[in-house]
Amino acid sequence: MPMCCSHKSWPGVTMRPEVVARLQSIIRGGFNDMHAVTVVPVVTGNQGYDVNSLTLQRLRQLRHENTKEENTAKAVVTDAVAPLAEPDPVALEERKATAMGAVPERYLDAWARLQLQCPAGIDEVLWQRAVDDAGLFLDQWGRTAARYGWTPGELFNVPAAGKQGGLIWFLGGERLRLLTERRVFTLLGRVFER
Repeated sequence: MPMCCSHKSWPGVTMRPEVVARLQSIIRGGFNDMHAVTVVPVVTGNQGYDVNSLTLQRLRQLRHENTKEENTAKAVVTDAVAPLAEPDPVALEERKATAMGAVPERYLDAWARLQLQCPAGIDEVLWQRAVDDAGLFLDQWGRTAARYGWTPGELFNVPAAGKQGGLIWFLGGERLRLLTERRVFTLLGRVFER
């Protein structure tokens, strides 16, 4: 099931309206947590207001099952997808939770990050197409790719500095005919080498 940013609901998943509204706001770039106002009690018992700046923190890794190669690929994907700042941790975890079970675990983080933030230097139309292609790919071929050992980087790396990106950027709206351990063949006969 593709979980593109433009979808408002996912089969079998129910979200509170305020969570849906917040996600939609984040996707449109309209949400800004940089200056959240919080009511805090003052020593005198009166209520005062304090402006807190958002501090970005890296999410801690929940499982240590990845190989060194996978961790390197994950870092490359993370750096390319979120070069300026980490996505909102709550939104990231919500995206992962929504995809859990449908997307192989090794691709959850890269998939969620791609949906939340357009990579630097990538046209928004191309990004949206990549998100759609990634969703369709993961639905149809994700488990096969995981079984063949395709890394998150081989699927999600963002093209940069003349280097070819991962498979989802190569697809450009095409569907796959065959995925093997070393290659992908599209319906139009194009071949992506691992």
